Amino acid sequence: MPGMTGIEMLSRIRNISEDPPQVVMMISAYGDDENRNEAAEHGTNDFNQTN
Repeated sequence: MPGMTGIEMLSRIRNISEDPPQVVMMISAYGDDENRNEAAEHGTNDFNQTN
């Protein structure tokens, strides 16, 4: 994504107060544990790696 990372976008989405909260599913080329854990820490509902 030009301009920001998916994690930055996820943080922006989570900072918007909505009830019920938005469901966020991330699809990434980066499937390593570090990226998966960072996405989970920022509140993703699901994380999948593309091949």
